[in-house]
Amino acid sequence: MEGNNFSSNNRLWTGVLFVIVGGLILAAKMGAPIPMWIFSWEMLLIGAGLALGLKHKFRRSGWLVMIVVGMIFLLDGEIPNLNLHEYIVPIIIMAVGVMFIFRPRNGNCKYNRMSGDWNDKWRNRCDNNGGSWQAGSSATTTETGDVIQSTSIFSGVKKIILSKDFKGGSITCVMGGAEIDLTQADINGTVVIRVEQVFGGMKLLVPPHWVVNNEIDGMFHAVEDKRRMQSGMVADTTKVLLLKGSCVFGGIDIKSY
Repeated sequence: MEGNNFSSNNRLWTGVLFVIVGGLILAAKMGAPIPMWIFSWEMLLIGAGLALGLKHKFRRSGWLVMIVVGMIFLLDGEIPNLNLHEYIVPIIIMAVGVMFIFRPRNGNCKYNRMSGDWNDKWRNRCDNNGGSWQAGSSATTTETGDVIQSTSIFSGVKKIILSKDFKGGSITCVMGGAEIDLTQADINGTVVIRVEQVFGGMKLLVPPHWVVNNEIDGMFHAVEDKRRMQSGMVADTTKVLLLKGSCVFGGIDIKSY
């Protein structure tokens, strides 16, 4: 019943959004003094961010990034000599930092606000939990743990997962990239990988017989499954990799050897 209510709310807000947009266009056609910035791509980005936030009850980060980016470019275009676009990169970095500070998750590597050294604290916690912290460097690691926890900021990271009972985990890319090789791993049932990407990219190497379901939301992003089934091979419905999270200005490629 709860799932049906959630879908009904999505349809309601989508309908309301179309009615508002259509009404504004109709008013502009009839000569109403509607400012042109209402129909700009910046407002489209802000509207998409609000819709994404409403859809997930503002519990994820992708909606906030879209609204901030849209507002920066909108103000920059409407206010002469403001030049906010020059500050968009540090603003996004600060927003991501605030997201990590105030959105702790159980079982994930997170920042302890009482720590003295931010990088060391995060790195130590990740190491203790079988994850990794990458900042400004590239790394290639082989992991035997059942859970992946990876964060790459301004960097690239490559991981080879060997677990025969892989449980999923989380992958965060902020202006960086990640390559996760699962071809030597195995799963049982449905496994969830939560992805958070902002101006980043990721390549997942997944066995061709696994089922991959995409539930990632975002804006200006793409998730492509480029695997090819070998002759005579059929998908194994007992091995399902479920991708969740958000992706803004990024992409995910799913491949197999």
